[in-house]
Amino acid sequence: MIDDLNDFNQNDEEEEELQTWQTTFADLTTLLLVFFVLLYSMSYIDKGKYLASFSSIKAALGTVTGSPIVLQNDANGVFMDEVQKYRQIMAEQENNFSSFQQFSTEHGIEGIIGANLESGIITLKAPADTLFKSNSATLTPEAIRVISLLKDYFLIHHDLKINIKGHTDDLVPAPGGRWKDNWELSSMRAVAVLKLLLKLGIKPQRLTATGMGSFQPAFPNNTPENRAKNRRVEFILEKMIGGGTLP
Repeated sequence: MIDDLNDFNQNDEEEEELQTWQTTFADLTTLLLVFFVLLYSMSYIDKGKYLASFSSIKAALGTVTGSPIVLQNDANGVFMDEVQKYRQIMAEQENNFSSFQQFSTEHGIEGIIGANLESGIITLKAPADTLFKSNSATLTPEAIRVISLLKDYFLIHHDLKINIKGHTDDLVPAPGGRWKDNWELSSMRAVAVLKLLLKLGIKPQRLTATGMGSFQPAFPNNTPENRAKNRRVEFILEKMIGGGTLP
């Protein structure tokens, strides 16, 4: 009788332990289910609200250069149109970049003008020491020759907006000189290039000039060689569509 009672108590304990394990497992399973449901609910993107928010941000930042995005009833269609337009711009810029590489080889400027393509924007780099004398914003004869060749490429690709950026190294202009600082020197160099392109027939609507001073070095200003590379003029080429540029 005592043995039967002991067996009964032992079975109760084992059943209680089993029920405790099952309860813990059920709680864990329920928590995992809730977690995945939450992830799924957060993964849905309302394309209409997304495009509206994106357009508002661009307008607030002053980056909308074309017509603002107008949401239609079919938000999916609008979203896909934007994606298709972006892909088209990327493909055309890749073609423009390949075209420039061929152009620079044919005209013998591949060793003078560097070029790269990133995020749909083409950047051409010309050494400032080739375009200007030291502490000068007057174009050299070699600069006029090189920019005249670039003009031919710009005329062929008339749908490219051209932002001319002047850059210097970190050495401050000598006191008592013509320039107050590197910002002024880089700005005047960019303007000099812009004026020549205007004279050569590039439409003014396509051109802007910006002086960056020494604030965007391509290399650390720690050697004469690196400083020479930082003294440069860049041509930032962006695709224009319907009066606007690549976002």
